[in-house]
Amino acid sequence: MIKNKKADSLLMPEVMKLFLAVIVIGFLVILAYKLYGIFIIKGSVEQARTTLEQIKGKIDVLEEGDKVEILIVGPKDWYIQKTDKKTICFCDKDSFNDKGCGENSICANFDKEFIIENICQASLKCFSLAEVPKEISISLIGDKITFRSKDYQESVDYFNKFLEYKVDDTKKMENLLEEYFKTCQINGPSLSCEPEKKLKLDNFIDKFLEEYNIYLFITIHYGVVGEFAPLAKGIFILRETGDIREVKFSEKNYNINNLYFTVKFSAKIK
Repeated sequence: MIKNKKADSLLMPEVMKLFLAVIVIGFLVILAYKLYGIFIIKGSVEQARTTLEQIKGKIDVLEEGDKVEILIVGPKDWYIQKTDKKTICFCDKDSFNDKGCGENSICANFDKEFIIENICQASLKCFSLAEVPKEISISLIGDKITFRSKDYQESVDYFNKFLEYKVDDTKKMENLLEEYFKTCQINGPSLSCEPEKKLKLDNFIDKFLEEYNIYLFITIHYGVVGEFAPLAKGIFILRETGDIREVKFSEKNYNINNLYFTVKFSAKIK
């Protein structure tokens, strides 16, 4: 077989040119991606700074007992977190953790203590901006500034409606809860209660849900009064109609027949 040396010599430079072109294009793609990332981060940081300035402006004019609403539109996928008593930060999702914020964060210090009444991740008190816009209410009571999400305030309102819900002319939902708790006994690690009382309670919870058209999550924590052994307390779900555990719960305690019961309640409009 006779090789064509002239064709080979012409082909090699073309292959090298193609190889170099692929390298250059790959480098440009990586550079463009990094520049885009820098641009996005810079834009998010500026948006966080602007939003925090708006929040600070509203807080500065609050007087005792005042409440103001603010609509937060971003940065999307960031978090609002209290890093100490008088500091609040916007943290990007990559630097957010239970100890504070990382490099890409914007913070502001205030002369009053902050309270964030919202659970955004595990047990952390913070706001997730995964879904925006988010409505937040800011109130000043005493020397404390309280942040609440619209979902949390609605949940508090629905808990009050739940307890006050009339089941007949003389009883409310809270009375049914108490009657149910009175039938309960702790047997070892478990709780046993009268099924008929539970069924009656369930029926009126169904009516409550039908009337208000909400997602509901209710848990009951129980144990022996004054006893803290692991087997002496437990938890069960009374009702769950949607995964809304991120909504901060309201709670109320009951001591009945030497047992304690804590009703923890979260609700959200469908």
